[in-house]
Amino acid sequence: MCKDCLRQLPSVNEIKDLVLSKESGLSSSLLSNAVKEELDKFRGHIFDGIFCIPKKNTPLGKEFLDKVVELVLNNLKIANRHNLRPVVNATGIVLHTNLGRAPMSNIVAQNIASVAQNYSTLEYNLISGDRGSRYAHVEELICKITGAEAALVVNNNAAAVLLILSALAVHPKNEIIVSRGELVEIGGSFRIPDIMSLGGAVLKEVGTTNKTKLNDYEGAISKKTAAILKVHTSNFKVVGFSHEEGIANLKLLSKKHKIPLVYDFGSGMLDEYEPKLIDENYVLQAIKDGVDLICFSGDKLLGGPQCGIIAGTKEFVERIKKHQLTRVLRVDKLCLSALEPLLRLYLDKERAKDEIPVLKMLSFSILDLENRAKDLYEILDKSKPTHLKIKIVKLDGQVGGGSAPTLNLLSFGIEVYSDKLKINEIEKTLREYDTPIISRIKNDRVLLDVRTIFDYQFSIISNAISIL
Repeated sequence: MCKDCLRQLPSVNEIKDLVLSKESGLSSSLLSNAVKEELDKFRGHIFDGIFCIPKKNTPLGKEFLDKVVELVLNNLKIANRHNLRPVVNATGIVLHTNLGRAPMSNIVAQNIASVAQNYSTLEYNLISGDRGSRYAHVEELICKITGAEAALVVNNNAAAVLLILSALAVHPKNEIIVSRGELVEIGGSFRIPDIMSLGGAVLKEVGTTNKTKLNDYEGAISKKTAAILKVHTSNFKVVGFSHEEGIANLKLLSKKHKIPLVYDFGSGMLDEYEPKLIDENYVLQAIKDGVDLICFSGDKLLGGPQCGIIAGTKEFVERIKKHQLTRVLRVDKLCLSALEPLLRLYLDKERAKDEIPVLKMLSFSILDLENRAKDLYEILDKSKPTHLKIKIVKLDGQVGGGSAPTLNLLSFGIEVYSDKLKINEIEKTLREYDTPIISRIKNDRVLLDVRTIFDYQFSIISNAISIL
């Protein structure tokens, strides 16, 4: 150990003054802790004999002080960085569950900020001056858009399924009839049979894995039947020698036996668009075909916040509203502040496709995507270091979020590689950038799919590429 090195180690106050000369307004206590931590590291290196502090008032000494200041500022920046923060989704997966699923429109984001920063009319009726219902902000809109008689919003679609089954499965009518081909498991080990059991319902399986017919359902109906449940198998498809019964026929059966027909719809695509965005069923069609209750996610193809929307006949929705779990599973003001402006966009079908990011991304034509890839290429070509190679390529993307699992989204993007850096190094540098850029690696190339990259993020990618 070099004792002279310890003497050369600068004081906390000396480094603090140097840091503050470069960036004022920092918290004194946080700055002191950051400086102490950095100096302790150097002190440990000295004791281990792996580092020697250069003398002050020398070029090397000044260089050392500048380095310490840089390390302290960088550590403060990292310490103040939020864990939950925006990223650039360059994967081409529109509803990327790990990246927060549906990004929201500017109109929605502005309303969230406004409501979050102020007191609000969450449960206050401005007309009567009395207490109001938080669900009133969105129920009328949901009914207007879908054609349902009544609606309710809970914190996610899994909660919606649980609440519906709990409200309908009341002894002695506690059996729920489901096709064996629809006993799905989704992310986080959410299994329909387990949710039924938790909700107090008894599972009545009918049909086979690949074929369930109308007479299978009818043969299972008894005095104990509480409902027929149809589950949209959004995260897998049974193809080939298969058959599933449609809503219209199931409605005739449920009406005949006076039992409710429930549809766990999952993905939440409200209506069909031109050109057709994906090969999915639609909420509006299911309600037209006669489901008594339907539930679907808010943060998937609907393009909004995480929530579960329940819509249907007034009789059954009112029963659900009175169930004790409704309060347990209720949504907060931030969810409602996002959902209301989103639903208002859906009042104008074309405006919705233009302003809701998920719908806009899905409606890009292949020519749109190729032109966007060319724009990104031109920007990157000006900023990239000489060792970096970029190329416009055709790509395959996904809808994601358990929606349309068999659909490949043809797209365009940028292929990135280098003779100097390993592909994993490029991916890691992009991922650890100030605004993280999440990409894909395929065939020893980093891929940036323009379908899921916003226009303003092109410059972020350019800045990140320039430092590789």
